[in-house]
Amino acid sequence: DNSEVPIEAKHPIYLPRESPITRLYIIYRHCGINHFDQQHTLTELRQRVWIPKGVTTVKSALRHCMQCKRARPRHYRTGDGNQSKCWLIILTCLHIRATFLDVITDVSLKTLLSRIRRFVASYGSPSTILCDNASSFVALNRLQEAFRANQTNETVDYCAKRGIQFKFLTPLSPWSGGAYERIVGLTKTSLKAVLGTKILLLEEVTTLVKETEAILNTRPLTAIGSDLDFTPLCPVDFLSPYATLSLPRLQAEGDGDNDDEDWRPRPTLRDSVIDSWTSSMSLLPQRKVSERTRARPIDQQ
Repeated sequence: DNSEVPIEAKHPIYLPRESPITRLYIIYRHCGINHFDQQHTLTELRQRVWIPKGVTTVKSALRHCMQCKRARPRHYRTGDGNQSKCWLIILTCLHIRATFLDVITDVSLKTLLSRIRRFVASYGSPSTILCDNASSFVALNRLQEAFRANQTNETVDYCAKRGIQFKFLTPLSPWSGGAYERIVGLTKTSLKAVLGTKILLLEEVTTLVKETEAILNTRPLTAIGSDLDFTPLCPVDFLSPYATLSLPRLQAEGDGDNDDEDWRPRPTLRDSVIDSWTSSMSLLPQRKVSERTRARPIDQQ
C-alpha cells in the first residue's frame, strides 16, 4: 500500500471468472484494441480489473469473439468499380520492438526511399536495416553502392549520405527474420479482424494502419501469468513514456489540472524503467500466512 502506484492498480475491481458480465467486459476490451491477441487483451484488463485465473478466463472468452472467427476462414469477392491495391511497409526495432507502419501505393524504389525518409525524420537515422531479398531493397542497396563508388551523379542516395547499411537475409531461409515476421503476423491478424470484406478509401486505410501501429507499440514485451498483477513494459514506454496511444493511462490520486509541478524537469527514460520495475515488484500478490502456522526450525546439525 505504500508504493507510488495508482490506487486503481493497488486495489483493482474484482470480477468473478464465471460471470457473463466478465466475459462481455473481456470482449469489450478486446474489441477496443482491434482484436489483438490474448496477452495484449490481458494487459489492458489488468490496468483496471482483477480476474482470477486471467489467462484461462481471457482465452475462453476470446473463443466467442465472432469477428475473430470470421477473420480466419476468408473468401474474397471482387466488387464493382475501380479498385487499386496498396501495400504496407513495416519497420521494427530489434532491441525494443517498436514498430513503424506506413501505407504505400506501389513498391517502386522512389516510394521506398520516401518512406525511409519519413521514418528518419520521426525517429532518427538507423545504422543498419535488416530485410529480406525484395527487389526494391536490393535495388536500393545497389544504388547505394554505386553512389559510394562515385559511379552515378544523377541520383542523390539518401541512405548512403547517412551511412545506412542494408543487411540481407540468406535467400530461401524461412527460419530467418522471425523478429519482424511476428510483427507482420500481428498486423495482418488485426487488420483482417477489423476490415473483414470492407473496401476503404486510402485515407481510411492510413488512419486504421496508424491506429494499428499505436496498438503494436503498447503490446507487452513479456508474457503475463495469472499470478502477477502489474503493468508490463511496452515499446511505447521507451519511445514516449507519457504518451496515451490506446487506453487512457490511470493517474494517481492528487493529480489535477492545477498542480504547480509543471516547472519540474521530466524524468529520464532510466527513471521510467526504474519506476515500472518498482511498481511491478510492489504489486506482486501478497500471500497471507496464517498466524497459527509456524515455520519449521532450521536444523543446525
